[in-house]
This record gives sequence, C-alpha cells and structure tokens, in this order.
Amino acid sequence: DAAPPEGQQTILTISCGNSHIHWATHDISSSPNNNNNANEFAPSLFWRTPHINDDDMKDGTSPAMILSRMLPESIHDYIFGAAASDTSNNV
Repeated sequence: DAAPPEGQQTILTISCGNSHIHWATHDISSSPNNNNNANEFAPSLFWRTPHINDDDMKDGTSPAMILSRMLPESIHDYIFGAAASDTSNNV
C-alpha cells in the first residue's frame, strides 16, 4: 500500500533531518523493472534546504508560497506550471 498508484510517473519525497530538509523526485517510469517496487525508485533529482522557521511564516505567507520558494525551477514548474511565479497570486 505504500507504493505509488499504478500509472504514477513521478513521486516527490521529503525527509526532515536534524539540520536540513531533504527533497527528492523519483522518476518511476525509468525504474529498472518499472513494477512499482518502491525499493527501485532511485532519486532523479535531489536537493536540501534549511528548515522552515517562524520568519518564513511572517506576514501570513501561505504554505504553498513557502513550498514554491524551496523548489528547484524544474520541479516548481512541474508542480505549479511553467508560467507560475513564486508569488501568492500564483500558488
């Protein structure tokens, strides 16, 4: 049940470490056996960011906007669309 649904092409994983948030995308379609075995999902892109703190949430900043700012451009465009900027009007 922990495997992605059949037909899912990409998954995003987020892991909170002691000093950073570790992010990764996994391209399921390029897995060696492509049989939805979670053990085969090597990351296709990974990055890390600092933890979110109280200053990140100031002035009513939306969680989607904070997420948007933490994503690499290609992943931001995949999730929010290529035309979207990281402003609250677009997330």
